[in-house]
Amino acid sequence: MAKGAACRGCDAPRRTRVFEQSAGPETMLHGDLWTSNVVVSGDGERGAVRLIDWDRAGAGPAAYDLSTFLLRFPPADRGRVLAVYRAAVGRFGWPVPQVGTAMMYFNLKN
Repeated sequence: MAKGAACRGCDAPRRTRVFEQSAGPETMLHGDLWTSNVVVSGDGERGAVRLIDWDRAGAGPAAYDLSTFLLRFPPADRGRVLAVYRAAVGRFGWPVPQVGTAMMYFNLKN
């Protein structure tokens, strides 16, 4: 058995609790949210963002796309990216986790 494999589920209760508290609403997911699937046009004030390549779309918690998108950035940039996301969706009352929590949802390394 690989080192650490015996305890792979040890953190499950905490992950479940955090996920239930802040994973966000069940929504439509892109499912493949790489930076190459995001197209930005316009200038900084009136820019528009479009997602392309929807072949893996599905339903699930909003935190899934958020965590996989954050994974595509260097760790030092994730806080800044999350702050922009938080500013955009915060006005709708959606809970937005800290970077470490968002990455933990799907067992991604921060």
